[in-house]
Amino acid sequence: MNCLIVDDCNVTLFVTRNILETLNYNVFTAKNCADALQHLENEEISLVITDIFLGHDNGIDLIKAIKANDKFAFPIIALTGIEEDAKRLEIIAAGADDYLYKPTTPDKLRVSIDKVGLPI
Repeated sequence: MNCLIVDDCNVTLFVTRNILETLNYNVFTAKNCADALQHLENEEISLVITDIFLGHDNGIDLIKAIKANDKFAFPIIALTGIEEDAKRLEIIAAGADDYLYKPTTPDKLRVSIDKVGLPI
C-alpha cells in the first residue's frame, strides 16, 4: 500500500516514514499542497497523513481539495500540534477521517490506521 505524508518538517517526515515502512507501506512525501496534489495525480495512494500547518500552505485546504475530488477515495489522517477542541472539530469538518496530536508514536499511528480501516 502507498501512503503520502505531507509535512514541512523534515523530522516529522522522517519519523512518520520510518513507522509506516515498518508496517510495510510504500511512502511518498510532500512538503506542501502543490506537491501533495501532484503525487495524488501520479501515484495510487491508499492513505494520506497531513500536517495542518504547512508553512505557507494549509492542510485543512488540502483535506477539502482531496475530499472534493471524486477520483480520490482514501482515508486522511491529520496531524496537528494544537490540542484545542475547535481545531479538532475544524479538521473533522474538513473531511479528515482521524487526527493525531504531534508528536505521535508508533502505537498511536497504528491505532489511527486501523481506525480508518486500513491494514496494519
